[in-house]
Amino acid sequence: MREEPRIPGLRRVARNFGGRVERDVDDEIAFHIESRVRDLVAAGQTAEGARRIAEAEFGDLAASRRELADIDRHRRQRERNSWWIDASMHELRHAIRSLRRSPGFSIAAIVTLAIGIAASVAIFAVVNGVLLRPLPFGNPERLVAAWHDMPSFGLMHQPQAPATYYTYKQLAHTIDGIGVYREGEVNVAEPGGATPPQRMTSAKISASLLPVLRVSPIVGHAFTEEEDRPGAAPVMLIDEATWRARFGADPKIAGRLLDVNGVSTEIVGVMPAQFHFPAPGTQLWTPVQFDPANLPPSAFAYGAVARLKPGVTAADAQRDFAAALPHMPELFPNFVPGISSKTILAQTRPTPVIAPLQEDMTGGIAATLWMVAAAAGLVLLVACANVANLSLVRADARQRELVVREALGASRGRMMLHFFSEAAVIAGGAAALGFGAATISVRALVSAGPAAIPRLAEVRMDGWTVLFTLAAAIFVAVVCSAIPAMRLGRGTLAMREGARGGTAR
Repeated sequence: MREEPRIPGLRRVARNFGGRVERDVDDEIAFHIESRVRDLVAAGQTAEGARRIAEAEFGDLAASRRELADIDRHRRQRERNSWWIDASMHELRHAIRSLRRSPGFSIAAIVTLAIGIAASVAIFAVVNGVLLRPLPFGNPERLVAAWHDMPSFGLMHQPQAPATYYTYKQLAHTIDGIGVYREGEVNVAEPGGATPPQRMTSAKISASLLPVLRVSPIVGHAFTEEEDRPGAAPVMLIDEATWRARFGADPKIAGRLLDVNGVSTEIVGVMPAQFHFPAPGTQLWTPVQFDPANLPPSAFAYGAVARLKPGVTAADAQRDFAAALPHMPELFPNFVPGISSKTILAQTRPTPVIAPLQEDMTGGIAATLWMVAAAAGLVLLVACANVANLSLVRADARQRELVVREALGASRGRMMLHFFSEAAVIAGGAAALGFGAATISVRALVSAGPAAIPRLAEVRMDGWTVLFTLAAAIFVAVVCSAIPAMRLGRGTLAMREGARGGTAR
């Protein structure tokens, strides 16, 4: 049986980095200088003069030493890298042949690990899409949600009234803009009633909302201030999916009419596919059409999003809003007919609450997702432990083979590399199988669309998920090879002692 060269030991590595290269370079330079000195002396120069001439011809000795030392170190590093590559490929081929001879063990290990990897990758894809990936808006880190707490009524996370919205829009100095929205549903039909009405998820939004989010339609234009005033012609924006399915992605869609709740409404633009605000599945948007001089009677019913100025924190904006709110009665004395604004503030005692938009959108599900992710991690650890135990049993059954390899010159490091190669082959197969299963699971989850998971439509198997899968495979390979490798020394030592004992008798 032919064995590959031993892995460089610590002594050899210490020599390579402990001055051996420098000594070799100094010996080489000294040899060339002495050779030149002998030639010059033979030509009639004195020994002292010949040495000066030889050193002058050679040039800067210190620079030459550094350059030659670098060249020699790089050469030695290339040799070590080449050895590792050759050894790894040899052990990888050996591991594949060995696992093919044990199909039962191989299939059990790959399936067990694939279950753990699939669970971890699927949960990571959800966590990444919902919690980690930035919101699909411009500079999303500066977007905040604006709500009210009303402790006197025991109400928390309450929306805005039109009067509070305009109060903050006019008096808050820490924001670059604020917009409001209200979710709903409408009946949509073709003009003339040619087809039955279709129920669609909608939202009323202020003209300021899209500029705050820094999102623009892919066709047409966003709502203008004129279109957002009472009495303006009815207009709407539709989502890209509706545009493609209902209108065949007609680039001249702007100007087409649809009946919305029986009112002929003009389509002015198409929102991009990744825009799902304020809720997943929103299909069309219409303007709120407020008149600041004559606000409609309305309770606190509108969500709000503001954009912070550079360098401003959510806490700064919250203090700013709290300072602006008491001035609302001065701007809107009676925004609810028959009740003064002072009375409403005194009774409800609203307290502004400002939170990062991403945190606000995912706060209700974040803790649950992290708990599920932790559970998936435990599943992967259990799978690794089971496969490590199987590998340990298999390694114990191969102790005699390992002793023979050691006797033929295989180093401990080389046999550890063999265990890792086997684990890497198993982990690679499990990762491929697990990634496929995770992809199917994630697609099914996104299609099912549980309403409790925000941003679910943004979940996908992207490059980060692939990198996580590779990291999981490496982790699995290390864990599953570590325990058999740690038992390697004790097992081979026991075999050698047993062999010596048998010989003695």
